[in-house]
Amino acid sequence: MRKVITIAISLLTASVLFAQSKTPELSAFPPSNAKVQVNETSFDFGHMPNDASVSHSYWLHSRGGDSLKILRVKPACGCTKAPLKKDAVASGDSAEVELVFRANPGQRGNVTKTATVTCNDNNKGNFQLKFSARIYPKEYPDSLAPLTLSASSVKWDQSSKNNTQSIMLKNVSKMPLKLDVVAGPNSFVDLEMDAKEIPPGGTKELKFSVSKHFTGQDFTKSFTFACNDVARTRYSIPVVMAAQVAAVAPPLQKTSATKTDANDNTKGSN
Repeated sequence: MRKVITIAISLLTASVLFAQSKTPELSAFPPSNAKVQVNETSFDFGHMPNDASVSHSYWLHSRGGDSLKILRVKPACGCTKAPLKKDAVASGDSAEVELVFRANPGQRGNVTKTATVTCNDNNKGNFQLKFSARIYPKEYPDSLAPLTLSASSVKWDQSSKNNTQSIMLKNVSKMPLKLDVVAGPNSFVDLEMDAKEIPPGGTKELKFSVSKHFTGQDFTKSFTFACNDVARTRYSIPVVMAAQVAAVAPPLQKTSATKTDANDNTKGSN
């Protein structure tokens, strides 16, 4: 009996050591007084075009006695990127975690994606950041509701970066609608939008321009808006600055998608 018990204990110990070796991030940091505070762990992009990228920044606040150290940010799939600007955050400071999601050309419907953050907070070493989106064919921004769009995204290249780009919104509902900015890349793109409600059948113009504070060559960002309808419908508009002129292509012909696809719930993927 003692021999059986000894063998069982040895097997259990070996399995524990093997599991630890497979997940080194769980023991990568010694005990610390680091504390992470995350006020927002979930974000809704709402309507976004396929074959395009949107992004959102989550902020990790260091609130403990020791510096917060971020071991890694691991998206659940390859369609999401998570560039990290700094991995050590002094107490009282904050770090930005940007999740960038690109929808596939043929993608439709609702999606939910996650990324796991591993840090040296002994009580919250692993936690998830999440976002959701409803993907429509980029050729048909005029098929959405309660607002339609004249274009699905805004793009510049080096030859057009000083130009103002516009998107027209049309209220196709039966009630006045107001639009609020939920999130946007203020240091990259400036937005001009009046605060007036859009009456039924009325329009509103959104004017986008590359910020004078931007000194780089390219970026891939997005603006997210919310309507004041009952569903609080959201829209995300990609804003892209291309380093090369050839990267900005002319509008595509409406040949491969149907307008009914824009409201199709059956083709989403998680």
